[in-house]
Amino acid sequence: MQVEAPKSTPNAGNPEPPPKNRQRLHSLDALRGFCMLFGVFVHGYLLVLAFPQFQIFPETSTYFRMATFFAVSGLLGSLVLSRQTTGTYIRGRLMAVLIPFASALVILNPVTLWMMDSYRGGDASLLEAVQSSMQSDRENIKVVWHLHLWFLLSLAVFALLAPLIRRGLTRSTSVVERTLGAINPTLRGFAVAALVTGVGLAMRVLGEVVAPWMYDAWLLRATLIYLPFFVLGIAIERVPSLRALTRSANLPLTGVAIALILAVEFVEIPLPENAVRLVGLSVLFFANTSAVLLLMSLFERVLSTKNRLVELVVQSIYTIYLFHFLLLFVLGSGLRSLGLDGAVLFWATTLGTISVGFALHHMVITRFRMLTFLFNGKRLA
Repeated sequence: MQVEAPKSTPNAGNPEPPPKNRQRLHSLDALRGFCMLFGVFVHGYLLVLAFPQFQIFPETSTYFRMATFFAVSGLLGSLVLSRQTTGTYIRGRLMAVLIPFASALVILNPVTLWMMDSYRGGDASLLEAVQSSMQSDRENIKVVWHLHLWFLLSLAVFALLAPLIRRGLTRSTSVVERTLGAINPTLRGFAVAALVTGVGLAMRVLGEVVAPWMYDAWLLRATLIYLPFFVLGIAIERVPSLRALTRSANLPLTGVAIALILAVEFVEIPLPENAVRLVGLSVLFFANTSAVLLLMSLFERVLSTKNRLVELVVQSIYTIYLFHFLLLFVLGSGLRSLGLDGAVLFWATTLGTISVGFALHHMVITRFRMLTFLFNGKRLA
């Protein structure tokens, strides 16, 4: 299977790519959709904070979800850039992410913030709930004005950078290919994970030393943390020896990543606080890179042919994700009033949220051009 030069991605609102590339794009879109669906369970934990067993979702998410999402976005964005001018690409991507961001921020988030306050026993008005989100302490409950929409702003930044990144990687492809191609495939995976870890750590440390204010802004910090993975996605599309790493699982790399995660989570490291933090960040970057390569290979292997149900879910994924925070607390409030709690409340609410979001997309959003424009960023014409 080749990744090169399909005409577009299904999520770009363009014609489908040539038949030889559909399988590859289908698996990548499915992987990106999986990462977003997993976010429903991550945020569903907010409904059942008294039941720590569900904390496994946010804890697991840290080691794969958003890094994989941005890597796939980088890869697919690079494919789109291969057939579009820079201006066309930037205009299309900014419209696709900023219009849904603004729509959800204005229409959905105020009600969501109010529902969240009410769910926790608060009596704030709609305006008070929104104002409170602008001042929240992120060390406690993570309630901020943008809620789950932050990734759209990061994607907008990455869209502006993508043409420059791709051009730079294209010019250096032969050098990178010769260097990586000379390395054993198994060791190549370790080399890539080490490189991403080094770049990520360098950016983090340099940022905290040169511009410490930068890391007080959570949104900017998150964008910089995930930039190396977006670049990795573009590099996978451009460099054949990197693409080869996504076609078969590197079990030694995965095993080492898991061992490092377990060590960081359960072993007390006798080092100064800053050193422990540095080790934790290193493991985070290394494990996420390993997860990106593993999940790309697994999804390509499992989704070797198109599946109609998967395709329908992928088509609805942005609607589900934009609406899921609101749906979680609306459904959660209703089900809790019926006496449900714990595991039953968690599973009924999260699965119900996905089901309602799926139906909302296919039965409502897609039937009105204005709604697809507002919530999916598709052109009105």
